[in-house]
Amino acid sequence: MSDKKHDLMRAFPKGSKTPITAKTLVLVVDTILSEMLKMQTRVATLEAANATLRKSLDALAQKPSMQFAGVWKPNTTYARGDVTTRSGCGWVCTDAHVARDAFDHGRFQMFTKAGRDGKDLG
Repeated sequence: MSDKKHDLMRAFPKGSKTPITAKTLVLVVDTILSEMLKMQTRVATLEAANATLRKSLDALAQKPSMQFAGVWKPNTTYARGDVTTRSGCGWVCTDAHVARDAFDHGRFQMFTKAGRDGKDLG
């Protein structure tokens, strides 16, 4: 505990009916101002940290995310990062578009290739 706080607590013991002197009042005001300055400094530090976190969060929000869009279908809107399957392969959309009748390999990147159907295992 700081000396000022300790002095303040001695100046105002619980249940005291002692009259307040000018010296005590100055001590009270000085202590309050000192604590307010510490709080203002802490608030400024927290606001700066918050601004940094918001920038990081905004940057993450701008990055594409992967969303499973089910089996590929024509006439479907695909966003960058959408994941779909087609003929047993997994595909990630690299360019937002509305799918036409034919699968457009130029707008997707294969991330997994179809394997065996498992009939030979058993």
